[in-house]
Amino acid sequence: MEKKNNQLLTALILGVVAVVAALAVIFVVIKPFGSSTDAKKQGDAATSDASETEDSTKEPSGNIFDKDTSKAEENGLEERLEAVKAVDLSKTDALAQEKAIFEELVSQAEDAVKEGDAAKAEPLIVHCENVQKALTGQSSGLSLGKVQQLVKGGLTVDATVADGMSDSAEPVFNVYEKANDAKEFTWVSNVKIEKTDKAYKLSFTPTADEDGNIKATYIVTCQGDLTYARAKADFTATAAKDAKNEKDDSSEKEKEKEKAKKEAEEKKKKEEEEAKKEESSESQEESANSIETDTGDWSQMLYGTSEYYLVESDIDYLTPWQLMIGRNEIYARHGRLFNDAEIQEYFNGKAWYNGYIRPEDFDESVLSDVERANLDLIRKVENGGSEPEPEKDWSYVLSGSSDRYLTDSDVSGLSSWQLMIARNEIFARHGRRFSDPDLQAYFDGKAWYNGTIAPEDFNGDAILSAIEQANLDLIRKYE
Repeated sequence: MEKKNNQLLTALILGVVAVVAALAVIFVVIKPFGSSTDAKKQGDAATSDASETEDSTKEPSGNIFDKDTSKAEENGLEERLEAVKAVDLSKTDALAQEKAIFEELVSQAEDAVKEGDAAKAEPLIVHCENVQKALTGQSSGLSLGKVQQLVKGGLTVDATVADGMSDSAEPVFNVYEKANDAKEFTWVSNVKIEKTDKAYKLSFTPTADEDGNIKATYIVTCQGDLTYARAKADFTATAAKDAKNEKDDSSEKEKEKEKAKKEAEEKKKKEEEEAKKEESSESQEESANSIETDTGDWSQMLYGTSEYYLVESDIDYLTPWQLMIGRNEIYARHGRLFNDAEIQEYFNGKAWYNGYIRPEDFDESVLSDVERANLDLIRKVENGGSEPEPEKDWSYVLSGSSDRYLTDSDVSGLSSWQLMIARNEIFARHGRRFSDPDLQAYFDGKAWYNGTIAPEDFNGDAILSAIEQANLDLIRKYE
């Protein structure tokens, strides 16, 4: 029994030893791999730190106006230079001088890139990019005001420079001119420059043609250390003469021309008045039946009867026909028409006459006191020196009853007598006479009335218009 226990103890001890030995072997085999991984991790960390340190020393290239280019990054300069060179300036309005500037900058930039001098290449490429943008219209750092002409023939233009265009030094301006149908632009010399803040006033002498006229297009360029801008303006004027003197001369000529025109008009007016007076004098010596008219006749029987009072000696030698014409001239001047065909024909032949008011619509209130007094005097002389008979009445109760449809408001305020007169006015206009003596006497007193048709012969249905029939019905309704 004791022997069996000793064997078991021995076996247990051997087993423990075997396990320990196995663990030792495993540890020895795996440890090198772990050391390699740690080393690798430490190497990666060191590499990362170095990379971060290297990147932190680099600086961005900055904007195109950055002057500090000594630490500029060389990477990408060739690509930027190739992009600038790829632009076709032949499709722009770039001047030969501007193309030469651009090509020179590109050549210098190429040399710097080939030499690997980033500090030198960077600002040259920036300058190339700014020139290229200005020539292709992608950017504008310059604006021009209106080109103006100076008193002595020179021109001036205000140029405003955008922020960033000034660089470290004052910008350089150049003016180019293409004048009087020239094919190419030429550089303008002796340009005077005055500065006020960011604005510059450029003054120069333009190129005029042999007559002293200017018709030109101007291109103004502005160049800084790294910047470039351009703008264009047109101008047309006469520059060879003193503008102020020319204006004064023109003003004097206009005054002389106006004075001569006024004198000619006054002379013509005076000649016309003399001709009219002479024509009137001749016509007054002729007999009444010998008066002739034509469409160009401006004469009058009695001049001035609307402006000054006549005296009897002015008209007592005239014939009855001349007196009648002189009297009706006063009405004719106000555009009155006449029922008498012979009188109407006479005034139709006068160039000054414009008849448009029917006799029944003529309002004598338009006559002045002078005209009324002269009418009375002419009628007195026509009547042999005695007071003239009162002129016939041209009035109506309802003047438009044959021309338009009457309304209730036209007749509602009339008396029974006025309604009766208004109704018979419609018949009277057509020449009907009346059985009632009072009614006949009333219309006999109207200058417009000419009764020729007996009541029993008057056919109203055939003569009266639809308007007149309707107006008769309306008046009868109120009667």
